[in-house]
Amino acid sequence: MREQWPCTLWIVRHGQSAGNVARDAAEAAGHHIIDIAERDIDTPLSELGRRQARALGLWFGELPSERRPQVVLCSPYIRARETARLLLHAAGISGNSVRLRFDERLREKEARRIVLKLKASDGLSLDKLQAVLAQYRGGNCHLAVQFHGDGARGTFSFGADWNVKPTPALIEELEGLLGRGRIAVLYSPPPQSAGVTSIGG
Repeated sequence: MREQWPCTLWIVRHGQSAGNVARDAAEAAGHHIIDIAERDIDTPLSELGRRQARALGLWFGELPSERRPQVVLCSPYIRARETARLLLHAAGISGNSVRLRFDERLREKEARRIVLKLKASDGLSLDKLQAVLAQYRGGNCHLAVQFHGDGARGTFSFGADWNVKPTPALIEELEGLLGRGRIAVLYSPPPQSAGVTSIGG
């Protein structure tokens, strides 16, 4: 069977979400916590986001029928699903003329772990580090420390109670403590290693 590739590929980001609104409000107020109840995957569009989706749908609706989308691949996140649904409705594109597919590979990647690279010369105490991390606890991002200094080296893992929300504000604070290039944000799960020491608290 001959493969059929699309002649035109449209790449569309979801409309403004309630999470975007909450983040902007938190940043404007200088808060470190984004005040939103839903999980990231369940965050809906804001009112502006719904208008944006409809506006783009009207634009698609004005295209000649042969140029309109025939297949829509969409992230399973609520904000992306709402964008696709509102766009297609406003464009007047019915389910009979378009194939809508939800694909996990299109979802937003979530940071799985943060690794801090410490040296003996940093003089950073565990208490000071925990004081910074405390305001970001409650997330799903694992935290570990790689230590190098004076012939000693090792990796120390914070316990699950210290999982954090990997917000830009947290990364900025950690860079303020350690400097740029000393924080690694990774998207793979933490390795299972018997040589890792867990730090509780």
